[in-house]
Amino acid sequence: MYYTMEGRLLEKLELVWGDKDLFRFAWHNTSTPFHFIETPPALGGRYDAVDDRFCGVAMMQFDPQGDILFIHRNTYKMTGRQEQVPLLTHMQVFNATTRAAYEVHHTGAGVGLGICWALKDDVPSYV
Repeated sequence: MYYTMEGRLLEKLELVWGDKDLFRFAWHNTSTPFHFIETPPALGGRYDAVDDRFCGVAMMQFDPQGDILFIHRNTYKMTGRQEQVPLLTHMQVFNATTRAAYEVHHTGAGVGLGICWALKDDVPSYV
């Protein structure tokens, strides 16, 4: 509980990247068995063919067989309003033999959206 209330310590030390890491700490601390899926998350978003630019707005998480299990919209949340346009039209998939190369970065505004994420240009991937 301390780390959720006093999260600045973990942020300053760059130890975690969100609540998923707190779950991992809790599992280690309580000796609870857990497993990480081998397939790293893909990014869901939009692709602009004219600019050859992908804009990720969601993490697409997989089950042990490699099928999409859960989509976490990190930025633009669903409102249920009829005028809300589909934002998940494409998927950027990590395509390397080693997970050490997996690196997502903020790419700025684009594709008609204010916040975009994508795998780095030198990271093997496909849209």
